[in-house]
Amino acid sequence: MVQAFAELRETLQHDLHEQFRSLEQQLQRDGQRQRERLDAELHKVRQQLATLEQETLRQQQALRATLHETLERLRKEVTEALQRLAQDVGSALQQADTQAQRALEALRNEVLRMFLERDATTLRRHELAEQLIALGKQLQATASDDA
Repeated sequence: MVQAFAELRETLQHDLHEQFRSLEQQLQRDGQRQRERLDAELHKVRQQLATLEQETLRQQQALRATLHETLERLRKEVTEALQRLAQDVGSALQQADTQAQRALEALRNEVLRMFLERDATTLRRHELAEQLIALGKQLQATASDDA
């Protein structure tokens, strides 16, 4: 009976050892599968991250290109607006200069007209004075003839 217990004990230890080995192998296989699955998931995540980085880079480049185009368009519009403004200012200055020249010409003409009128008035006064002198001489001559 002792021998039966010893054999039973040995059989149980052997079975237990075999079950532990089987469980250990099963755990190793499960662990390996989980590592492989995690590696595959990690690989997918890395690929997604790389794709996301590429997409972000593409979007940044597209945004830079759009900003550059917009900036160039705005520069062109500002340049054109400044040119139009310069032309408008030049035109306004030219019109103001023309108006000032016309006003000066009108003023010159008015001053000249006033001088000519004054000269005409002075000339009439001289003529009138000469006529008065001539009339005075005639009156004197007539008065000396009567006397």
